[in-house]
Amino acid sequence: MISCSLPTEPQFLKVSNVEVKEMSFDKVTINSFLHYHNPNNIKGQFKATDIKVTVNDIDVGSLKQLEKVAVPRKSDFKIPVTISFPPKDIFKKKGLLKSVLQAYANDKVALHYLGTMTFTIAGKDFKIPIDYKDDIILKK
Repeated sequence: MISCSLPTEPQFLKVSNVEVKEMSFDKVTINSFLHYHNPNNIKGQFKATDIKVTVNDIDVGSLKQLEKVAVPRKSDFKIPVTISFPPKDIFKKKGLLKSVLQAYANDKVALHYLGTMTFTIAGKDFKIPIDYKDDIILKK
């Protein structure tokens, strides 16, 4: 006799390796990894990212997934993500000179990821919330 159970929701574990990959007057690129755990005995697949990013409470765009990642069964896995934006987006609201000096003087800025990642396991979609905050230095 075979018993079937409904899949359970994967868990968000943490964000790691938040790193400024590029910092110039034209572009800021921040990469990181989102870590999850799939408690199910079956594989799944990543479906969608809907995570907004703010820096110092200013909307700078949405996270993008860097590569396809398999959702292994009964295992932890990580998804590489990135955000790129023109630094003027965060400078225009605070005063250009003060913000440029803050960024280039190693002052920290408030980074916030807020939204959901959607995974499909056994035909069922799971929207996993993420609400991550950290202070980072905008230096490469």
